[in-house]
Amino acid sequence: TASTPIFDVASGANLKLGAVGGAYAMTKQGAGQMTLATTSTRTTAAGITNLVAGTLRLEIANALNTLATAPLNISGGKLSLGVTAGATYGGTATTVSGNATIESDRLTAGAGVVQTLGTLSIGNQTLSITGGSNVTSGTAGLTFGTTTLTASTPIFDVASGANLKL
Repeated sequence: TASTPIFDVASGANLKLGAVGGAYAMTKQGAGQMTLATTSTRTTAAGITNLVAGTLRLEIANALNTLATAPLNISGGKLSLGVTAGATYGGTATTVSGNATIESDRLTAGAGVVQTLGTLSIGNQTLSITGGSNVTSGTAGLTFGTTTLTASTPIFDVASGANLKL
């Protein structure tokens, strides 16, 4: 744990972390990937996650926070959701403040599943929704809870083979 950790992962690198814990904000930046595959010990709204660049891959539902309403701020990069059976993710009260991508994937190859995040707040940004490389058939789905449009022209770019439900 730290007061304000920044994970700056270089292009081509994949930083794999164990459980994240503590009542602090953390930031993922840099062109590389950071993978979280262990349940977080963060249980508070102070456990904010910021995705600025690169890929943040979640391979377990509560990798960011066990509190569903904890904030996830996405100002760039790609959020990759990789639970094979599909999941409802903790720590994903999502605010999109820059152009970004959310990928509905699986941990192992197979048919597309539905991944569910918390609330969504988005302004005049482009949010691209894609299926991941482990989705070999069917539709890769993404569902959000209550959606708030903070500006008049957000763009939802949903790729072929993907589905977005607001």
